[in-house]
This record gives sequence, C-alpha cells and structure tokens, in this order.
Amino acid sequence: MPELLFLPGWLPLYSKRQRKIVLDAFEHYFAHNYHKTGSALVTEFYDTEQRYGFDHRDSAAFHAGTAIALLSNTSAAVFWMIFYVFSTPEALHAIRDELARVVTTKGEGKTKTHHIDFTKVDVECPTLVSTFSEALRVRSIGTSLRKVVKDTIVGNEYLLRKGSFVLMPTPAIHTDARVWGEDVEEFRYDRFVKSKVSRAAFRSFGGGSTLCPGRHFATLEVMAWTIMLVLRYDITPADGQAWEAPPTEKTNMATVITTPDYDIDVELSNRPGSYQDGSWEYQLSDSEAAFAITDEDWLGMEDKRP
Repeated sequence: MPELLFLPGWLPLYSKRQRKIVLDAFEHYFAHNYHKTGSALVTEFYDTEQRYGFDHRDSAAFHAGTAIALLSNTSAAVFWMIFYVFSTPEALHAIRDELARVVTTKGEGKTKTHHIDFTKVDVECPTLVSTFSEALRVRSIGTSLRKVVKDTIVGNEYLLRKGSFVLMPTPAIHTDARVWGEDVEEFRYDRFVKSKVSRAAFRSFGGGSTLCPGRHFATLEVMAWTIMLVLRYDITPADGQAWEAPPTEKTNMATVITTPDYDIDVELSNRPGSYQDGSWEYQLSDSEAAFAITDEDWLGMEDKRP
C-alpha cells in the first residue's frame, strides 16, 4: 500500500500484483456472503456501501485501502498508550483512581457485571484522556497536505502561490517549544490537564476538512483496551529492567503513528480485587460528549468546552 500511495503509477508493479491478490480475496469474501458471519464493523461497512451503490469489487478496494488506518495506526496507538501508562507510575495510579469512580459493578459470581460509560470516562477521567493525547502528540508523524486555491499571504511574510501545495508535518507542530513549552521533548502525562495550550495545536488526527473521520472509533478502541488492562492487570518488562522505549526507525511513512522496531516482552499478573471475574459492558450514552480530542470536536459546544 505505501508504494502504491507514494510512487509513480508505472513503478510499483510488485505492489499492484499483491494488491490484486488482496482485492480478489475480498471480492470472493463478499460475493459468498462470508461478511454476514463477520464482525459487526464489517457488516455495517458492507451495508452502508450497498446503500451507496458499491459492487463487490468496490467494497474489496475500500477494505484493502482502509487497512492502514484500521490496523496499523490503531495498533501502534495501543502499543504506545500501554507503554506510557504502565511505565509512568504516577499516571497509572491516577488513572486507576479515576476509573474506580466510574466503573459500576452489579451482581455476584457468575452474574457479576462491570459497566463502563465512555461518556463518564471522558468527563471524569482527565488523566486517562490526557495520557492518550500526550502519547499521540509525541508519537505522531503524519503530514497534512493542502493545495493553495488562490494567492495567499500568511503572517504578512510568506506568499503561497495558487496551484502550489503546502505540507504541514505534525512533528514540526508538536515539537514547537513556542506552543508547548520548554519541556516539549518530554512525555508529560498530565500536559493536557494542566497546560493551557490550544487544542488547535494538537494535530494527530489532522484537522479541517480532512480531519480523521474514524478518530472517535479509534479512540474508543484504544480506551477500551487500556481500561481493561489497567483495571485487571499489572504489567512489567519480562527482563525485570526499567521500561525502555524501542526505536522506531523502521516506521512506514504511510502511517501517522510511529511503530516500534521490535516487540517488548512483558509479564502480566492479575491484580487483586473485584475485577477478575464477571462480564464487562461498555456504553456510550452521549456521542457528542465522548472524547472531544480535536479542536473541531468542540465546534458548537462552547458551553461544554474546558
């Protein structure tokens, strides 16, 4: 996929052949109705595509193309979120305290159920939300691109000519000490709680008309996984040494989150307490209030803005 995205059309012949294999497989999958026994996500995608006139080949191309966003970026975000939460004792302690106040438990034994409302998590777990935002801030490598539609002068200094393109690398914005402060190079889990930096400076999900449409879904995925691990397990490096972030030199330029060059071996142990048995339920009671991560999410919600 990266070669198809960034190389001239005549060059990535190998990638085109491999893409055809994936498209053929997806087309076979949909043509034989295997999606009907697939996940709710795949089923909903397919039903929506059908309403807009997609044929099976169109659906195959859509699912092959969205694999980068659905798999690589979200999995990388999960990795860094878990890494920073469990390698930062202060953050882990604060997050567990916050979550304990929003989890409700009913029943006993086999009937025990733990319930979490993501809307309450967003409002009452500021450390968790801040840690997630900070992890994305320090690990985002995406680049926004805009075409200049008319001659424009920016800041009374730069002339952007019509027809040219402007590249805005996220790392350049996220490492600007004038915006984030002198400790911009450090990971600070409570930065988005205590700092007065404008949300407009946070660009991990892009912005404007090309703002990531899957940002809320991805955030819920990462949060659900993190909450479950934080409440149920202790996680430590398997070698008994201090946590050490792996290098990210092999990160693919098609992703927007750096990926580790190698895995970290860890040990998981059950935490004592009431979260080890029973079932779990997740709820989103107010979609407009859930995880307003970007500045655009607050448009029209000025009365709720922090």
